[in-house]
Amino acid sequence: MSVVIWSSALESGIMEIDERHRSFVGFINELECPSANSPSELDRILDAIIDCSTYQFAFEEALLEGEGWHDLAAHRRAHEDFLVEMMRLRREMPMGLLDAASLKAKLLRWLFDHIVCMDMVALNSLGASK
Repeated sequence: MSVVIWSSALESGIMEIDERHRSFVGFINELECPSANSPSELDRILDAIIDCSTYQFAFEEALLEGEGWHDLAAHRRAHEDFLVEMMRLRREMPMGLLDAASLKAKLLRWLFDHIVCMDMVALNSLGASK
């Protein structure tokens, strides 16, 4: 079962960014599977989120910096805060302090607060979005 279905409303118009955002949606949907609560599966998903986000954030920040985005510092801070939160969850996972539902809730908030709102504002202001 899919929690989030990819649609054109989530597209930035930049293929590389859209591919990573689509992967992020896939991680959210993977957390809906019953197997997502197994420690090994939750570990795999969280590692993939951290890896994908690290790459995505570097790409996105380089694009915004190259275009002279006026609010790059705030955008970077949001990215850093997200990665710090994911790393904190990663440390807490062996203690049993993380489950699929709570990770999914955090990712859904990020999807809508950052990807749909903050990223689209930045990319629209650059004229890069559809």
